[in-house]
This record gives sequence, C-alpha cells and structure tokens, in this order.
Amino acid sequence: MSDTPEKTTIESMNDIFILRANGKIAHLEYEDYANESVIIESITRNADKRKYFFADKNGSFPLNLAGPTVTKVIDWNLETQPSSHPQKRPGYFIDLRRITLNRLDLLNLKPESKLKQDKPLTDEAHKGLQEVPENRLYQLGQNPDEDNLYIAFYKHPAKVRSPNNAYGYCISYIPASVLDEYEISDNKIATLEDTKSLLEFYYGQTCVQSGAMNPEDFESHHQVNGGSAAACYVANLRTFKS
Repeated sequence: MSDTPEKTTIESMNDIFILRANGKIAHLEYEDYANESVIIESITRNADKRKYFFADKNGSFPLNLAGPTVTKVIDWNLETQPSSHPQKRPGYFIDLRRITLNRLDLLNLKPESKLKQDKPLTDEAHKGLQEVPENRLYQLGQNPDEDNLYIAFYKHPAKVRSPNNAYGYCISYIPASVLDEYEISDNKIATLEDTKSLLEFYYGQTCVQSGAMNPEDFESHHQVNGGSAAACYVANLRTFKS
C-alpha cells in the first residue's frame, strides 16, 4: 500500500494496458505484477539476495530479450531455467524499463516533496549476452500459443534514475489464464470505457506496439475522465504476425 498521495499517483503511472490477440484489453495495476508472489527474477544491490531466471549468476542475459520493449519469450529462453518454476511457458516479454515515463517531475508535487534518486547497482549485473543458438533461431519467427507475460520493471517506481547506470529490477510472470481475469469486462467498462476507446484508436488501429500515456497529456482531453486511467504503459500484442 502506498504511503503518500504522490507515491500512489506515480504507482498508477505504472499500470499496464495489454491489447490481446483475442481482441480484448487487459488492465494490470502496479500491485498486480509487483507482488512478490509473481516475481521470478530480482536483481538487487545485495548480490546475496538476488533471484535469477533469465539472467544467470555470471551476469549473462538472453540477447533476444535485451533490446526490445516488447518481444517474444521463446522455448530456448526457458530451456536452462530453474526446473522448480511451476509454469515455464513461452509468451511475451514487456520491458517497462525501456518505456518508463520520463516526466515524473511534471507531477504537481507538494513543495516539500522531492523525488529521490534511485541507488545504482554496485556491480555490473549484466556482463554479457547469450546469443540464441543457430539451431534455435527459427523459434524467433514463431508466435507463442498463449500470451503469458514476463514483465520487467524497476524496483522503485517512485525514484528517478540516470541512463548511465544500472539499477535494481524485477521480472514477474503472469500466465495467460490469470491475465484473463484482468480483461476489461462489461461490468468494468463504466470507469474504463473512455480509455479503452482511446487505446483501440491510437494503439490498436494504428498498430503501435508499445508506449506510455502521461496524465499531463490528457488533462483537458474530453475523451479521458480522471488521470489514473490515462496514466499507464501500453503493450499491443496484436502487432505480432500470426
């Protein structure tokens, strides 16, 4: 639970709207994917408390997940992962670190409120990239059967960071069966219909793959009611060829 109105607002800016291949839109709030129970990788300043999944203890990270904001998690990415993980299925990787809203300073914070600087990692967490083996490259052209989500995000959304440093992050796993529960259904449309319509026009119909909306952009927009629904990340999974 957030302890200040400012932190609540910033956390709402970390909500995600996912345009699914089934034609529906799912809405994840920050707490839905930041809950400890769904986190499968956690890189902290304290190396002894780190949890690895895609990254290994040598700091190597899969090349196919290292650059895009939204991409596929293929079978090869899961072949060497901990067998104890209950659900290792291909899906989609959404890297919120790469589409982080950069205008937190535009929030109307109280004069005494200042956003704190995040503390960078003391070591180089990622020291190399794992290339997809040649005999697995064909998997990059295949779409997952389900839109299971792997979401990478900074551990401290209410803090600011420099592009020159590496910071602690987490990766959570939301299986497609759970994502179904977060679809915007008829009984939720009353509060989200305007946002849903905007997303369909500006992301769905234009085939934009990812982006972010800032409440400051929509303050006087007649289509958007209330700031929190418009403050979010967007991932359009419909852009992947079937």
